[in-house]
Amino acid sequence: MNLFSSLDLAWQMARGILFSPRAYMIFFVTARCNARCDFCFYYQEIESASTRKQLSLDEIEKFTLKLNHLLYLSIGGGEPTLRKDLPDIVSLFYRNCKTRLLNLVTNGYLSNQIAEQVERMLVENPHLKLKISISIDELEEKHDDIRRSKNAFKNALETIQKLIEVRNRQRYFGINIGTTFSKYNEDRVKEIIDYFDDYDINDHSMTFVRGDIKNEEHLTQSVEKYKEAVDYLDAKYQPDAFIFRIFHNLLRVMFKINIDTMEQKKMIIPCVAGGKMLTLSDEGDLKPCEMLEQIHKSDKHNTGNLRDYNYDIEAMCQTPKAKEVRKWIKDSKCHCTFECANMANIVFSKKSWLKVTKEYLKNI
Repeated sequence: MNLFSSLDLAWQMARGILFSPRAYMIFFVTARCNARCDFCFYYQEIESASTRKQLSLDEIEKFTLKLNHLLYLSIGGGEPTLRKDLPDIVSLFYRNCKTRLLNLVTNGYLSNQIAEQVERMLVENPHLKLKISISIDELEEKHDDIRRSKNAFKNALETIQKLIEVRNRQRYFGINIGTTFSKYNEDRVKEIIDYFDDYDINDHSMTFVRGDIKNEEHLTQSVEKYKEAVDYLDAKYQPDAFIFRIFHNLLRVMFKINIDTMEQKKMIIPCVAGGKMLTLSDEGDLKPCEMLEQIHKSDKHNTGNLRDYNYDIEAMCQTPKAKEVRKWIKDSKCHCTFECANMANIVFSKKSWLKVTKEYLKNI
C-alpha cells in the first residue's frame, strides 16, 4: 500500500468511525440465487426473486449521492455476482460515498464472472481495500448437497484459484473462506478448515447458523463445539497485511462476544443497528439489521422504503419511526449472535477498543 493510499484509508476510517452518522451498510443487492441452501434465512426472498423489484443501478446512484459517506460496505444476496452491474455498484459507493472497505460474499459458483468482476473493482477503484468471502460449508459432494447445487464445491475451488491469479496480476486483496457453523457440519469443522492448508487464502471465518432458516434441523446450540472451532481458527490464521490483521483480530473479539452472548443471553456491548449500521434490501427496504425481522417474523422495525423517501437514507434515519426503533434497541438491550452486527458494535463502541488493541498486540 503506497503512502497516498494509506493516508486516504486512514482519513476515511477516522471520518467513518468518529464523524459520519452512518458508517457500515449490509446491502443485499439481489434475491436471485443459483443455490438453495437448507440453512438459508433468506430463502423466502430467494424463492420470490422473479417477482421482486430490485433497485436499479440508477436508483443506487441516487441514494449513494445523498448518503455522502460510508466507510464499510458488505455486499450479499442471493448471489450478488449474478448482477452483471456489480462492479458498477461498487464504483458508485467508492466515488459517491468514499467507501474504502468492501466485503463481498459469494458462493463462488460463477468462477470466470467473479474473477472478471473482482478485477474490474480493483482497476476502477484504486484505493479500495477488498475482501472476498467464498462460502464453503462442507467438502466435496457434501457441500453440493447442503447447497443443493451441482458442482458447487468444484466451482468454488476454481474461483479461489482464479482470484489468486487476479491478486498476482493486480494488487493485494483478502481471499477468505466463510463457513456457516450448523448441526450439519459441527463435528467436521476442523476437517473443513484443514482442507485449505495448501491454498493461498488470507483468513477463514465462521458464522453461527441463525434466523428463520428453511430447514430447522440445521440449527444448533452447541456453544462448546463453536468455541473449539473458533480456537482452532485462531491458532491457524494470522494474516500478514496490516489492515487484514486488524480485521482478523476484530473477528476474534467478535467470536468472544458471540460466545458470551450465547452463554449469558444478554447484550454484551451496545448495539449500533439503525445508527452507524444499516441494512438495505434488494427492493430498497431500510432496516436496522437483518435479524430483527427474522426474530420477530415482522417488518415492524423496518424504517421504510427508499422509493418513498426520494432515495434519501439520512432523511429516513431522522424520522420518528427510525428514532423510536433505535430507542427500542437501546432500552430493550437487544442482542443476538449476528457476526456482522457484533463486528460493527466492536468498532463503534469505545469500550471494545482496548480489547481489540490487546488482541492485535498479542498476535504481533
